[in-house]
Amino acid sequence: MKHIFGLNKSLNARRMEERRQEEEAEAAFQREEEEWEREDSRRFERERRRSRRDSSSNVSNNVIRRRSFVDVEKADKLVEQAMREEKNAPKRGLMLFQRALALYIPALKQGGLDSAAKSKVMTNTQHAMEHAEQLKLEILENRRGIVDGKLYFNGGMPAYAFLDNIACQVPILVDGKTYPSTEHYFQSQKFKGTPLEEKIRNTIDPVAAKQIGKTSPGLRSDWETVKIDFMLKAVAAKFDQHDALRLKLLDTSPYLIVEHAKDMYWGNGIYDEGRNVLGKILTTVRDGYLKKARSKKNIAIMTLHRAIDADRCLNHEEALVLYRSGIEDYFNAAKNLPTSERKVGYSLLEQCIQRLENIQHVQTQTDQDVPVVPASLVMFIPNASAPTLPVAQVISDSGSDKFT
Repeated sequence: MKHIFGLNKSLNARRMEERRQEEEAEAAFQREEEEWEREDSRRFERERRRSRRDSSSNVSNNVIRRRSFVDVEKADKLVEQAMREEKNAPKRGLMLFQRALALYIPALKQGGLDSAAKSKVMTNTQHAMEHAEQLKLEILENRRGIVDGKLYFNGGMPAYAFLDNIACQVPILVDGKTYPSTEHYFQSQKFKGTPLEEKIRNTIDPVAAKQIGKTSPGLRSDWETVKIDFMLKAVAAKFDQHDALRLKLLDTSPYLIVEHAKDMYWGNGIYDEGRNVLGKILTTVRDGYLKKARSKKNIAIMTLHRAIDADRCLNHEEALVLYRSGIEDYFNAAKNLPTSERKVGYSLLEQCIQRLENIQHVQTQTDQDVPVVPASLVMFIPNASAPTLPVAQVISDSGSDKFT
């Protein structure tokens, strides 16, 4: 038996060695095959380059001509499809025209087309370019509100006019002076320390203030360096000092704000290629509020959980202090959160408010330190501590007392 087991062991070892050798051979063959494929690719690339250099060769001309005709046929089909799509789905139509142009233009450059075909392709290319430009312009002009993950606004959009410096004329207090609008402040800082500063500040109409600022001589020499700082200061003052506007700004989260205007610096320009500096400033101010508010809210929730833990341990005085602190901090944080986030976690806050009121109610009714458990918070009292409770007073949600 031992001999048989030894043979089986030897046989298994031999089979494993043969299998290993087969796997190595297969891997080597695979590597060799991959090298052949790479060599074929290199050979094909060399031949393609040679055919380009030797454009007088009939073989090369035939290959180029055949490839050009294939590309032109594909492009023609894409144009036909784009013409059908451009009215109902302008974005898809624009994409199809652009794909067609990506085929037309190389076909013209390769030189494999005869004069008649080349003339036709040039006409089709011009036609596709005109339609693509028109579609692009229409798409950009019609961008209003939330589009492709961005929020486009300007003074002519009532829903988002509050973001505009001219359409939304609200007073701001900066450095001890009141300005009728953010535009008044921004334009006046071009001439800080001169009579023009006060002239612009006392102008009633922000459009007039802008006109004075743009046309008056004597612009400060460092304006191009500091103008972003003044715009940021104006925008921050506007939303700091007007709560209703700040809440609207917070509700634009999480979208990037874009001023859809012809201005290539403050806005996004006609073709969405502008710097959009004003939109970025608005986004920065909003995200600053959100970052601070979310941090404060998290701290408030941690405080409320500490209050619940103190409540479980019957440390009512400590719990009361923590409940009051956590509730106040939560409300202070919530005022700088968007509507979608303001109610998240409010069930915990509501229960803590109820618990705070119930503890205060019992303390005014009895001199004894009586554990108070609202019906909605019974779950927070661990079963293990139930025997240690001398008297448990359960306060119902309606505020009436039930004693057990």
